Amino acid sequence: MSLKELLADRTYGPWARLVFGTAVAVSALCALYFMLTSLFVAEPASERVRFDLRAPLRIHVYDVPEDLFGVAEAACPPDMYYTEILLPKLARARRQHRASAASANAFWIPHRSTCLYHACLKRRAYVGTGAEATAEDAAVPAACKTEVAAALEAIWRHVIQTAPYWNASAGTDHVLVFAWDEASYLVGGHAIGAALRPAIHLTHYGSVAPTQAFHPHKDIVIPPFLNATVWSDAHRRSRQLRQRLSRGAGGRVAPWALFVGTVHDDPAYSAGVRQALRELARAPDTRLHFHQGHLPVRARAAAGA
Repeated sequence: MSLKELLADRTYGPWARLVFGTAVAVSALCALYFMLTSLFVAEPASERVRFDLRAPLRIHVYDVPEDLFGVAEAACPPDMYYTEILLPKLARARRQHRASAASANAFWIPHRSTCLYHACLKRRAYVGTGAEATAEDAAVPAACKTEVAAALEAIWRHVIQTAPYWNASAGTDHVLVFAWDEASYLVGGHAIGAALRPAIHLTHYGSVAPTQAFHPHKDIVIPPFLNATVWSDAHRRSRQLRQRLSRGAGGRVAPWALFVGTVHDDPAYSAGVRQALRELARAPDTRLHFHQGHLPVRARAAAGA
């Protein structure tokens, strides 16, 4: 018998039905409460944010020696990952910023991990996981993540050795931007990943999948940086590439669709969509041009730009 039928059953008196219905409603609310608290609150006490979220924000951005970043800011392109460069600058420019850390209630650790990772891939001429990849290529991402972890750990150690605030709160009132696709999983296999876990992470996706390293009780989803100039330039290069492909085929098989991007062999990456497009592009009569790699780098050479 459903709850609706039970409450409508005249076998029970009105008071009995009222008491029973109230008990069911209270039980449902209690279950909802405990479910929500288990999702957003029930975390180890050492990882709970310790500063008062109701208090006015007073944030201090740490000064980090340039040589610890591992990559020059000029080498970081204003792409979708640029938030890790831009947001600390914006924080410094806001009235909530405090030059003196002693008067702050939140602390920002600047770093360039995503930029350093991509710079490492480029320096090692990484070509992805496509058919042209070699055994040496397969080892490149892990090596670059190790390089990133070393730089990030050097920054973290500088912070804890020159100021007392991380140790005072176990890092729960500290903020870092992780702009990479899988957030702090970029260094997840290294000790620094675990060390930075208590801090507040600003990420772009907010996925609670293990590889996203997002914890809803403390981390915050932010939009990626959108540089209209970059996307306009990418569109122009895409058009040039299509024209070049059309000329190369004698104008007979102009592609009606173009895909440019990274594809991993694991179907879990992109939910299998990119892998399906790759297979479609292999058909002899396809009009889909599939290009492994990122457009701003690969299309420049392919389009003769």
